[in-house]
Amino acid sequence: MNFPTELFDSLLEPCFVLNRDQKVVYCNETAALMAGVSARKAQRKTLAELFSFSEPVEWLNQLPEIKAATPYKEIRFTSSEGNEGKVQLTCQPLPVSEGDALWIVFMRDVTLEERLQHKYRGELEQKEGYILELQNAQQELEKYSKNLEKMVDERTSEIRELNKLMGALLDSLSQGFFVFDKAGLCHDFSSKSCADVLEGLPNKRPVWEVLKLPPNRVEGFQK
Repeated sequence: MNFPTELFDSLLEPCFVLNRDQKVVYCNETAALMAGVSARKAQRKTLAELFSFSEPVEWLNQLPEIKAATPYKEIRFTSSEGNEGKVQLTCQPLPVSEGDALWIVFMRDVTLEERLQHKYRGELEQKEGYILELQNAQQELEKYSKNLEKMVDERTSEIRELNKLMGALLDSLSQGFFVFDKAGLCHDFSSKSCADVLEGLPNKRPVWEVLKLPPNRVEGFQK
């Protein structure tokens, strides 16, 4: 073969050189690795013997008719040794003498790209799932918040009604009833009778003033 094949030895992209009988007359180490055989063993075999493709490669049986580089064709393959993957194929004639007609086939491995795409697509779908879960949780939280507001309003209404009832009950008593805190300050909650019994409502007044305690008893009462 009158062609400097050493040009392809260092290529990371697998390449095969075929003769007009479709037999491999050269392949670099990357191509041999993809085929699962040694470079020497790959020689004199056809590409169809080294690989089984998922669909026909039309130009493979029409090598003499190829005058320029063919478009890349993406296709799945299984090697004779059981290796599987996905590649992009292209073929073009080599500039050699007419009697030594040769064609070079480049096989760009896209298996890793496909795996990465599946990986990133899976991660994206997982993130989209998390986002959907968060959206659903937000909707449930909004529903709970609305229900909580309704519950609070209902409870407030119940307490308001209870306070009215308690006020009515207290006001029906003849005794003066009031409440004060530990600081001695009377609350607004008291019966109407306080106005007569205590001569005034105790609301917001110190209890010792309401009870009209003499000054010398205030300190003791506070204790």
